[in-house]
Amino acid sequence: MNLAFLISKYSLDFLKKSKNGRLINFTSIFSSVSFEGRTPYASSKGGLLLLTKTLALEWAKHKITVNSISPGPFLTELNLPVLKDKKNYREFCKKIPIGRFGNPEEIITSVLFLSSAKSSYVTGSNILVDGGWTSK
Repeated sequence: MNLAFLISKYSLDFLKKSKNGRLINFTSIFSSVSFEGRTPYASSKGGLLLLTKTLALEWAKHKITVNSISPGPFLTELNLPVLKDKKNYREFCKKIPIGRFGNPEEIITSVLFLSSAKSSYVTGSNILVDGGWTSK
């Protein structure tokens, strides 16, 4: 969390010079909901979500948008313990309305949108890319 704050702070001058500054933070579904045993992780991601919203308010005057993307379960190294155990993976997938983990490529469209001029009126928002996990 402190690193995200420092990167944001030291990016401000560069972003001010651009005509369409964009800052995109990667939070997690655990910034919106929690899961047993994830206290430090969920707390840090919740803090990052509020950093995003606060910077959006503070930086709007500079024509800089600040948003976040909250991935749910994805097929990444972070989830290898779940992915290696087929039974555990199937049980975990039952908690995801779409019924599977996301592929990393499925998050790209959110990044492209928030990076583009098409999102010029979007700031302080969080896009949940989670297969419906947080809809329950």
